[in-house]
Amino acid sequence: MSMNTVLLAIGSEDESRLEELAETAASVVDPDGRPVSGATIIVSGDSARLDGIATARTGSNGTATVVVAPTLGPNREQGMLRISIKPPAGEQYADRRGNTRVLVVAE
Repeated sequence: MSMNTVLLAIGSEDESRLEELAETAASVVDPDGRPVSGATIIVSGDSARLDGIATARTGSNGTATVVVAPTLGPNREQGMLRISIKPPAGEQYADRRGNTRVLVVAE
C-alpha cells in the first residue's frame, strides 16, 4: 500500500493551541496501483498532539479523508503526526510506505 503525504498549515492567535480542524487525504493502492477499498487510515499524535486518534476508511476509489485538530507544544512552530494503514478485513496487504508522518506547521 502507498499513500500521498500532505503538509497541514493551520494556526490561531496562540500557536501552541491550533484551533482549526484540518483535513488530510490519503490514497491506498495495491502493488499494481489499483485502489484498495476498506483500508483504515489511522492518524495519531507524535511531536504534534491529538486528543486520541483519528480514523477514516477508504472508499471504492481507495481514498479517505481524515479530520484532525492537532496542537503544538509551547514554543513549537511545527510538529509531526503519525499515520498507519490497516488493510481491509481478511486481506493480506503489507504496508511498505517510507513516509509515515504528516508535518503540521503553525501559520
